[in-house]
Amino acid sequence: MAEKQYSADVVEGLRKILISEEVRLDEEVQGKVEMLIAELQRRIPFPVPDEDAQTLYNGFQSFKTNVFDQHPNLFCELAKAQHPRYLVFACSDSRVSPSTIFNFMPGQAFVSRNIANMVPPFDQLRHTETGAVIEYAIKALKVNNILVIGHSRCGGVERLMNLPDVSDHSHTYDFIDDWVKIGLPAKKKVLEENNGLPCEELLKLCEKESVNNSLGNLLTYPYVRDAMTSGHLALRGGYYDFVNGHFEQWRAFTPPPPVMPPMPQPF
Repeated sequence: MAEKQYSADVVEGLRKILISEEVRLDEEVQGKVEMLIAELQRRIPFPVPDEDAQTLYNGFQSFKTNVFDQHPNLFCELAKAQHPRYLVFACSDSRVSPSTIFNFMPGQAFVSRNIANMVPPFDQLRHTETGAVIEYAIKALKVNNILVIGHSRCGGVERLMNLPDVSDHSHTYDFIDDWVKIGLPAKKKVLEENNGLPCEELLKLCEKESVNNSLGNLLTYPYVRDAMTSGHLALRGGYYDFVNGHFEQWRAFTPPPPVMPPMPQPF
């Protein structure tokens, strides 16, 4: 009954869009909305068996049997609060799951995923969802590490490297092109320093340099700078090559060792 009611609510919402005076749809869009309404009405309830739903169910049962039921003390503590040591920025790519790559248990990592694992500069008017993640991780969760992990064959970085000219409207996206422009400084650096290399090598270099660009952008957030200055936070970069099964990491902006006073000379 709940599923039927949800589908009926979706249909009603679509109908409201069609009759709204504030939303003026062109004929093509209106036709698509009407076709969607008709399809939803024909497919209530959803066809059985639903293989995708079964995949989700089986996955949860495996997790409950092999993880949840095996660690009652852990999940009892997590029910009270979370205290992750890591904030991880990773790509939305389905091949790059931080929990899988690093074998994280629940509660170990606070994770934000987006196209090409990018972190924009501090801006209270744009990309506020990323700012909210960083602010909560630092101020509320008090994470000890921020890791930005890039990866091989990244479609987002490939798009960055092949952005069309502003006058070319033949193949544009509503959101992606504007988002990946966060990585333009990385692209510029790679092209200036490695002119003449094959495109595949340039792409790999930009996948790594884009991580450094995001690490630099993290320093524009005042609470990140404060946590680093007080010694409570480390910024880390990483690169996962899922073609060859390799992972490399580096620490960013490591403070230099203190200058030692000269040793007194013997008389």
